[in-house]
Amino acid sequence: MMTDKFSSRKVLLWDFDGTLVDTLPLVFFSLRQSFLYGDGRFLSDREIASMFGPPEDELLRRYFVSSSRAEKAIEMYHTLYEEYHSLFAIYHKRIARLLRILSEEGYVHGIVTGKGRRSLAISLEKLGITAYFSVAITGNDIENPKPHPESLLFALQKIGASPSEAIMIGDSEVDYEAARKLGIPAAVVGWYRTPQFNGEYAFFPDIEGLYTALTHSYRFPQDRFHQLIPVQALWQSR
Repeated sequence: MMTDKFSSRKVLLWDFDGTLVDTLPLVFFSLRQSFLYGDGRFLSDREIASMFGPPEDELLRRYFVSSSRAEKAIEMYHTLYEEYHSLFAIYHKRIARLLRILSEEGYVHGIVTGKGRRSLAISLEKLGITAYFSVAITGNDIENPKPHPESLLFALQKIGASPSEAIMIGDSEVDYEAARKLGIPAAVVGWYRTPQFNGEYAFFPDIEGLYTALTHSYRFPQDRFHQLIPVQALWQSR
């Protein structure tokens, strides 16, 4: 079985958006407002999605018609991203519990994302999970985004581990392809949205299933939480 390869590997390379947290609604909102007020253009979700690839700051520099206003738009984007994070970001509270338990089990966590360094830092701080990660490789740190394996290799180099010690955990085809090119197993999760691609990967629709595959324990320590909780609701419940 694909999950049999997991037990001997102790480095977990996590994608961010759609895997640890769903910030896509926040990204769409912040980019739309930045283009509207900085460039005078209202863009649909489809138009914004067609620009995805570079990190947010590079995206704004690349696609702004008024290039002289791009730097101000970058500041506006990150201001909006931070101020509206609690309203738009969707987060499984059990993710933090999972990261903590796996750390106690001896796993090393790294992030490999196309997201910009600045917005990633905002999200990690807002969610209170920064300390669980030994390294974070962002779109600002590499030349070739996923599905190229550059970010995965860079993360492993920083950690001091080899591909034979790693597992890629993501939600998309580019995560899977980057792992496949590097020859490491991929765990594809579906707790924010169901993946729509084929491949030789282990699929986990819930956090408990991933925990079981990694630890072979069927008792995931948890309280009873709703499956999807807005971050704002988490703060209010504390």
